[in-house]
Amino acid sequence: MVIRLERMRTSIAWWRHVPFSLVILLLLAFGSLVVNPLLKLDPTTTNIAHQYAEPSKQHLLGTDGAGRDVFARVMAAAQVDLGIAFAASLASVTVGTLLGAIAGYAGGRWERVLLHVFDIWQAIPGMLLGLLTLAVTGPGIVPLISVIAVINIPVYARMVRSEMAPLRHAPLVEAARLSHVSEAKILLVYLLPRTLTSAIAYLPVQAGFSVAMAAGFGFIGLGVKPPAAEWGAMISEGIADMLFFGAWWIPLAPGAMLALTVFLFYRVGHWLAKKVGNGVGGAV
Repeated sequence: MVIRLERMRTSIAWWRHVPFSLVILLLLAFGSLVVNPLLKLDPTTTNIAHQYAEPSKQHLLGTDGAGRDVFARVMAAAQVDLGIAFAASLASVTVGTLLGAIAGYAGGRWERVLLHVFDIWQAIPGMLLGLLTLAVTGPGIVPLISVIAVINIPVYARMVRSEMAPLRHAPLVEAARLSHVSEAKILLVYLLPRTLTSAIAYLPVQAGFSVAMAAGFGFIGLGVKPPAAEWGAMISEGIADMLFFGAWWIPLAPGAMLALTVFLFYRVGHWLAKKVGNGVGGAV
């Protein structure tokens, strides 16, 4: 009984330190997966008889010019944009961490070469690189994830390299070498976990950046292919509907969701930076 009470107390104490912004993000991600199936809403079904319908009980956020339910499309777009952010963040942190770890651990010529590569990499404006790449490959989820991931790889690489470099001559490394531990094992098992603090703290911030970038490419027609819903594309289409038909709700709903999601990611990143930086953190 005492053990159960202690576990409950520990769980409650842990939840008190979980930021409200993280809870909302998790609810949004969960809702994007289950809301449309539960309510039997189809974001691609058109109904010309109900085009430009204002928000009502039947259509919570109204309909667009094709009679599609805006609420259903906003939730479907949340699934797409959050999925892109998750995949791009995972890819960039994985590749960037490995490159940064190799540069920091190898030192010497390898480090200098990789740092010059990172400098050239980051000298190219991200949006320009994305525009050129997507203009060649065409719009789509996979090209979009690849572009966003490539833009962020050098950021993680520099972070991990700066934390790895002081460790390459640590007593732990010398002791491992004397014990005939392989260089790969020293790098990946003993040192790499000690260098991930900054990368982990930056991850939610990059996810928010990825959502905004995906929406930006969608806004100019280089994002997800129609008829799939995506916040940036919905805003782009909705602005014309608002100007010519007075349908203000069409761009407002995806715009508000985009702004809220990016803000929540940045708040989670701020909380996580405090948490991993000094071991304290409160609800944000």
